[in-house]
Amino acid sequence: MTHTGGTSSSSSLPPGMMGTLQSKRSHIQIDRGSEYVSGGWIWVKNSTTCNDRYISRDDSNVNVEKFRNEYMKIEREGKMNITHETMITLAKKHNILNGKWLLYVKPERVGLDWPKIREAVLSGNLGSTAKMSVTPENGHHVVCIYCCNFEDKAELLRVRRAIMNDLQIGTHAKMPLRFKTDAFTHLGIYSYAGKYQNLPNMRTTTYDCGGDEDLSCTTLLLGSARCAKSEHCMKCYPQCLGLRKEIVLSIVGLNFAKAHAKCGEKVKLVVDPKNEDDSNAIRVMNIADECIGYIRKEQTKKLALRLDTPNFASEGTILDAGDGYAQLLQVSLM
Repeated sequence: MTHTGGTSSSSSLPPGMMGTLQSKRSHIQIDRGSEYVSGGWIWVKNSTTCNDRYISRDDSNVNVEKFRNEYMKIEREGKMNITHETMITLAKKHNILNGKWLLYVKPERVGLDWPKIREAVLSGNLGSTAKMSVTPENGHHVVCIYCCNFEDKAELLRVRRAIMNDLQIGTHAKMPLRFKTDAFTHLGIYSYAGKYQNLPNMRTTTYDCGGDEDLSCTTLLLGSARCAKSEHCMKCYPQCLGLRKEIVLSIVGLNFAKAHAKCGEKVKLVVDPKNEDDSNAIRVMNIADECIGYIRKEQTKKLALRLDTPNFASEGTILDAGDGYAQLLQVSLM
């Protein structure tokens, strides 16, 4: 697709796309100075880090072609079992290093979340580029926040934490965000099955961060490895989650509670075995011994058992102000 001037032509959109985009413009204002629409996506780029604002990736076309050719040769010969590690090795060999964090934004949140993403890219708080699908897919708009080198784990983790802390998108998400290298996209492999039915078990994302095990996103997790629970763990960066000194929990039900707790306030965890909804329920009590909410149900089964162990503290510290529905709590392990 060839671009001329500072904006792209709406006529280049697929049939029916223009009407969808026009309806969305009632609550998404396209900034023609920093955004453009191409291939069903709204794009934003930081001009200080991207020389050409119409190039979606910085990987050399020559390198991409070499990467594709070698992959196709391996696939054609059928002598090697193609795994995720195979793909990563080929990507590194041919310097195909770009990738993106994948977010899924509900249509009703687009008008709030996309402007925050756009401004964060332009200010340099995120990666150099981000894009959002014009139309929802399975009830969500797909958002990609790009990083230029998937081997730079520190930068990947910095961007992921900026998504949570600065943008406050997915702060209390039950599922981790996943990072996908562009190597898979260059080959048209978009999911576990995708169009490559001979690769039914292929994992297409490389890193995870967040979710129940790491709500504060302290650690980048290599999806293909297992946690060794040691200093030499290959899965966890920068340190093994199995050796961490604290855990982060999510308090829910703030909108039903009559009492509250501020960021930095100490709170107490109390098991509530008579709770009708969850036999492992754990109440969170503020300094006035008032209930401010409950630990999220998905976390309570393991946690209720640990409350009776000597190496677990039944007190914690509130980490954020919350959003009126949920709030983060840090509990130290002795």
